Amino acid sequence: MSSQWQVVGKKKSKEAVPVKKSEEKKKLFASTPKIEEVLPLQQVKNLYNASKNNENPKQQAKPKTQENGVKKPQKKPDKPQSSPKPKPPKSIESALNSIDIEELKVLINERQRLFPDAPLVCLKDVVKFLSQQIPVEVSDHTFSSHPDGYPCSIIPNPLKLMLETPLKGIGRSNLQVFFDLLLTSMTNDMSKNVHTLGTKIYIQLVALMEPSLVLASLNKHASLRTSYQNRPPIGLSILWGLGQAGIKDLHAGLKVFQEIMLPIIEMKSFSRYIVKYLISLINRHGSGDINIDQYLLILDVAFANYKNVPNDLKSDLQKVVPKLESMLLGNKEKLHTFVDPLIKKLLSNGTKAYRDEICKILIRCFTQDQNAISSWSKMYSKYLPQSAILLNYLSEKWSSLSGKFNKTALVNLLNTFAATNEELLTKKRKEPGLSDSIAVIKRLKNKMTPKKRSKGFPYRFWTIILIGAIAGVLYYDINQHGSWPKSRTFNCLKDFGVIQYYHKALHRTSDGLYWLHLRVNEQIPGYYETVSEHVAPYGQLAKELSVIVCNLLKNFKDAIIKKYPDVLASIEAYAPGLVEHSQEALRNAWSASVFYAHRSVDYLKTEVFVGQLAPENMQRVVFEAFNNTQHKAAEYYSWIYEKVQSSIK
Repeated sequence: MSSQWQVVGKKKSKEAVPVKKSEEKKKLFASTPKIEEVLPLQQVKNLYNASKNNENPKQQAKPKTQENGVKKPQKKPDKPQSSPKPKPPKSIESALNSIDIEELKVLINERQRLFPDAPLVCLKDVVKFLSQQIPVEVSDHTFSSHPDGYPCSIIPNPLKLMLETPLKGIGRSNLQVFFDLLLTSMTNDMSKNVHTLGTKIYIQLVALMEPSLVLASLNKHASLRTSYQNRPPIGLSILWGLGQAGIKDLHAGLKVFQEIMLPIIEMKSFSRYIVKYLISLINRHGSGDINIDQYLLILDVAFANYKNVPNDLKSDLQKVVPKLESMLLGNKEKLHTFVDPLIKKLLSNGTKAYRDEICKILIRCFTQDQNAISSWSKMYSKYLPQSAILLNYLSEKWSSLSGKFNKTALVNLLNTFAATNEELLTKKRKEPGLSDSIAVIKRLKNKMTPKKRSKGFPYRFWTIILIGAIAGVLYYDINQHGSWPKSRTFNCLKDFGVIQYYHKALHRTSDGLYWLHLRVNEQIPGYYETVSEHVAPYGQLAKELSVIVCNLLKNFKDAIIKKYPDVLASIEAYAPGLVEHSQEALRNAWSASVFYAHRSVDYLKTEVFVGQLAPENMQRVVFEAFNNTQHKAAEYYSWIYEKVQSSIK
């Protein structure tokens, strides 16, 4: 046996190589479709780029080592000098102005060419491009410090037209899907801290173009709001996006408010924005029309006691409630249909202001539509407590409402109510509000009954006559004696000491005015010149008018003097001796009046103005009163001066 090892087995021949299998693989590879034929060009490029990125780390060779294990020094490749990065924009407006419209146009045309039957793909890429071009951090997610329509209102017109291009002709259904996708995309991107201003701009564009699209999926939007209501930035952004429908459409805005905003009005993070949204909605569409349900909804919100709603916004909301009156009563043909739903609500809120607003609307319905009174008459017994409240309001405001009502129709209505009350009194069951209604109907009838006014003394007429008579006597006295100091009236006042105090009062008044002028001139230098400059034209006008009036009176006097002899001659011709007898009678009457006036003055001096009523005592009292008045005026001025100085400081 041989000691050498031998290989046992058959030699593999070259003919055993499976040539047929390799040929089958080649045929299979040739029949398989290429990736370029299946996927779009953009996705193929992305796949190749990804594969290259994966191969790059493998192709990097490890640094060669020397035989003794020490690494050879490796030269660092020179870094290519990169161009400086552009500074990010500081505001949304600057970012919008810096967008390259041509680049956006190329993007839109390319996507529309590649995906002609999928417009949403093009829109998604445009939204993404727009968001990347506006990398601005925004802390106010509702843009509350900006006017309505922001940020679309600051988009340059060429850019805005380009952004609206993909929206045209895509169909209402696609636009609806796109709006829903925008809301969802906005919430997802905000969760990842990705810029979403481009998304918000398109949300606003779609809502302004088609406000009704916002209402198509309100249940879905309500679920989205519920998912993010614990994250205020995202929740406020959802409310803002849906609320854009109210900029153009009042009813769409009220529907969004009712379905989306009202359920979370008591949440502290959202209450301020929701109330401000409702106020701006009413102010923006103050000339629009609302139905009775919308009116009662807003009224309930305005006077409801919601927690976490700021008091200042509550008062602001209640201030715009009167605008709802004209918005509701625009269609006068339907006023009688408002009576039933309005009168029901009189007991739903206990506040007087709430009830007064409803009563005010009901009164307008009654005064403008007689059918409304008939409707109230039919439902009186059904709503007895509410009717008592309405009648009480009518009684309280009767002085201002009496001229607006048809008295006959109102009296017949009250008589009908009184007969109904008598029937209700016969029943064993006492109706709530019945006693109040009986009392207020009786009170209202008493106010409606006209009261006979006794003719009193005509003080106003005789006061005017007395002033005219005194003025005539003074004029005659001055004209007869030549001047005021020589007249009997002046001498009489001088004897009583009135003239002395008249001069003192005149001097004190002039001194006080001069002192006031100095003080005001210290605080406001040059005020006198400024006032004089403004008043001078009016003074000149008054002077010219007075000259015209004096000339007219003078001409009238000259005409009377000229015609006086002719008038006397004509009277003498028709009634001889009448003028002479009339003059004699007037002279005798004047003499008698003067005589009795002197007798009266003497009687007053000797019998009446004695003791405490003596002239010297009267002078002392008047002087003390004048001094006290002057002292109080000085104290009052000092107090005002201190208050003004403290407010200035």
